[in-house]
Amino acid sequence: MTLDNSNSLLRVLSWNLRFQGFGKQIDGISDVIENDRADVLTFQEVSEKHSTDFLTRLENLGYQYQHDAWQGTLLESGRKIRHGVLITSKHK
Repeated sequence: MTLDNSNSLLRVLSWNLRFQGFGKQIDGISDVIENDRADVLTFQEVSEKHSTDFLTRLENLGYQYQHDAWQGTLLESGRKIRHGVLITSKHK
């Protein structure tokens, strides 16, 4: 999608981050996002621990419209982890 509407294509990137070793891969993931130039990004299982850094990186790449939702997950070990979903876009 472009602002002048000369091209009606909408580029969407969807990614499940949990199994990517998100904290260790955040630089590489950010590079892929920057180079892909998608209009809309959707992420599953975003780590709460790294979410503030990730949201800032996305804003710096032009993804200023963001919506996220977080839900705690209880593992079989009894440990609770936090992860969520995130949808972000360059266009309102």
